[in-house]
Amino acid sequence: MRHLAFGNPYVAAAAHHPPATVTFRGLFAALRRCPHLHTLVLPIDAVNIDVDPEVESFQHTSLRYLNVSNSDVMDPAAVARMIFSMLPCIKNGVDLDDSGTDLWHEVNDFLDAFAARDRRIELGAPIT
Repeated sequence: MRHLAFGNPYVAAAAHHPPATVTFRGLFAALRRCPHLHTLVLPIDAVNIDVDPEVESFQHTSLRYLNVSNSDVMDPAAVARMIFSMLPCIKNGVDLDDSGTDLWHEVNDFLDAFAARDRRIELGAPIT
């Protein structure tokens, strides 16, 4: 399986949406069973972070595209660290529906900053 979508990310969501119930732990458990998955569209619970990327050693290196639909997020820096550590091939940020929270844009800003820092380390450039 290379592409998996739950719901339709192209249909505008209502102003009120039920909270996502798939946590990061559930997401990573599913990804372990789909090692070749390239594209995933799935609302996730990014408010209740139940995985510590510094303790867990899981990395899914096939996933290139993640659309979180209209998921809520509370701590953009923590969510970005999680995605950057465990989904290292998400290079162009996380996509979301128009009804998704603006905090996902902050997640993407953090992902860009982490990637830029990694590139500087690889090049041996000073880190500021």
